[in-house]
Amino acid sequence: MKKLLFKFIAVISLVAVTFGTLAGCALFEVNKDRDMAQVAVSVDISAGKAEGVATNIYKRDLAAGYLSYGYYYVQNYGYTTAKAYSLILDNLVNNAVIIQQSKERLASDDYKDKVYTGDVKILTSADVEALSKGSDMLSLIASDNDVAAYTAKNVGDEGYGAGLGEYVKNAYKDTNLKRTDAAFRFVGDVNEVLKAVSDGIDNLDSFIDSFMDDDEHEHEHNHEEISYSPRTTPTMDEEEDEIDVKACTKNVDDNLNAKISGDRLKAFKKGYKRLQELGLVETDEKGDRYFEGKQAPTTLSVLQLDYFKNSIQSALESKLVDKYEKALRADKTEAVANGDELWGEYKELSKKQSSEYAGDISSLETALGEVSDSKFVVYNSNIGYGYVSHLVIEYTEEQKALITEKKAEADVTNAQVAEFVKGLADGIVVKDLRDSWVKAGYGTYDDDGFTFSDKYVYNTADKAWNIAKFIGDVDKPTTYTEEGDDEEILKFHYGKVTAAKKDYSYFVSLVENAMGVKPELDTAVLIPEFTSKSQEEREDVLNRFEDIKFAFSTDTGNFNKYLGYVYSPITSKDQYVPEFVEACAEALEKGEGSIVMFMSESYGLHVLVCTAKEGGYGYYDIKDDAGKAKFKTDMDIKGTVAYNFKKANETLIENNYVSKEADRFIKMFTKDTSKDGKNAYVTYNESVYKDLVTEA
Repeated sequence: MKKLLFKFIAVISLVAVTFGTLAGCALFEVNKDRDMAQVAVSVDISAGKAEGVATNIYKRDLAAGYLSYGYYYVQNYGYTTAKAYSLILDNLVNNAVIIQQSKERLASDDYKDKVYTGDVKILTSADVEALSKGSDMLSLIASDNDVAAYTAKNVGDEGYGAGLGEYVKNAYKDTNLKRTDAAFRFVGDVNEVLKAVSDGIDNLDSFIDSFMDDDEHEHEHNHEEISYSPRTTPTMDEEEDEIDVKACTKNVDDNLNAKISGDRLKAFKKGYKRLQELGLVETDEKGDRYFEGKQAPTTLSVLQLDYFKNSIQSALESKLVDKYEKALRADKTEAVANGDELWGEYKELSKKQSSEYAGDISSLETALGEVSDSKFVVYNSNIGYGYVSHLVIEYTEEQKALITEKKAEADVTNAQVAEFVKGLADGIVVKDLRDSWVKAGYGTYDDDGFTFSDKYVYNTADKAWNIAKFIGDVDKPTTYTEEGDDEEILKFHYGKVTAAKKDYSYFVSLVENAMGVKPELDTAVLIPEFTSKSQEEREDVLNRFEDIKFAFSTDTGNFNKYLGYVYSPITSKDQYVPEFVEACAEALEKGEGSIVMFMSESYGLHVLVCTAKEGGYGYYDIKDDAGKAKFKTDMDIKGTVAYNFKKANETLIENNYVSKEADRFIKMFTKDTSKDGKNAYVTYNESVYKDLVTEA
């Protein structure tokens, strides 16, 4: 789901600190003597109340924003430097408003019940205790308010991280959420916090690596490079990436308190000096103390610097804002829950399409070709349109030559050629075309061969027929290692991958085992009980056909095509070979779930499945109460048009609401003039940044 609140936020990432050509460009130089620690803007949407927490935006934040994305607007969109800085200033203020608003609403009583239920919770004192074990990680997720409350006489000395971490642990023993709490408290998932710190460590490592001399980290490999054209893979339902908790834990435990020394310390000093020159970190003695003391600095001590700590805080704040957006969406979910509003939308769409497409074949067929799980044609023309999923097993070169010879015979008729072509079926050679998937490592290798993962094959459970294993020989791969960010990565090189040659009878048996019915040449056969199957069962059967298609078909144009090709009784005869048109008509006449196998003169052995018919898929009679009842029932059945229609329109309703709310509270706080003509929530110290936003 698109996160709309983030369109109002311009995330300032760690600058690509090698800076490449930037280092020599005057546009990117900042006067290092400029006091970049001055507060440019202060934001507090509580208008200074006791429970308010001001967000200070420093001049160095503007510089970081310019280097992160502002210069891109100058180079590519014709912005002046001053206009780019003005954009960054507005974005930073909006960021602060959104984050503070998110905290205020999520900590309020009316939102707690909507968000912190079931598996979604705030971090409890026990969670905070768990995060503090084995490291001083809590010091890195402390808010500015926490840091200000914790006083240490020698900030850069040993013990600062542990002391601040202990303060944070004690500060959040109360499980009640307050708007003054640090962002991590709102995240609700210990693993998300762990990942944010782990990513912060990786960011620091990348920073150091970028200033290492090239000859210090070049690694040559003598292995043979692979060159191949990858075959398209199925587009499956996306799942959220799971956090590798074990890897993140290891990264934190191994590296957080590790010392930075030797060549890496030299590289860090080089990079830190560059940051000082650009005004992105403090230039005083206090800042230098993190790496110029007698003891080598640790990753933890360096991550205390705002420049690096900000990447951790930003990750947590993004999760906080995401939580608030979910709460906003929950406000509108109830609006479509009973289905009456959605049924009204469906009826309006049906009437609109009836008006647009009646008599306009071109527009109708264009719309049918664009149907997806979020684009709908709910108008029934009664012309007889449908969809077919299609595969082709291509002729061998020898078979192509035989067809050419047959057609060259004197007085040969089309019927004779067609009969000859049909007789070539027994000589079809079927080969697994997924060799590039093997070479790309889309699975695992063992002594029994190469098995594709469930990201590339729909059916891996049914051992009776599934083709999750590459059908052919895969030579045992050679291995080599490459340097990763913090460890060596084992790589595999597959030298020889040879698909086995299978025959016609093998292919027919494979289709029969997968689909539950034996295909016959030039005869439509129906998948048993297909029309009475549930939507989930139908998709399972059709996905088996997709597996076969991705493994063997040379018709790559039908890969990942929603429902397949559109068949038109009117125009298909002008677009496709006659054998295909005839087979489509036969399949549609038989009904959804019918299979037709045939030979074509031009291509080879074809198999197609009727996936949907006009008036069936996506059609609910708007003049009949039964249509409404069926629509409401299908709303909760994944994969149905009613379900997809609900998701699409529900998202649209929610998106409009979230956008309006975000616009509303941003304008409320940034455009306010209630304090004697001045803003009561945002204090602009124009003298601090005037030189940046003023044209030369």
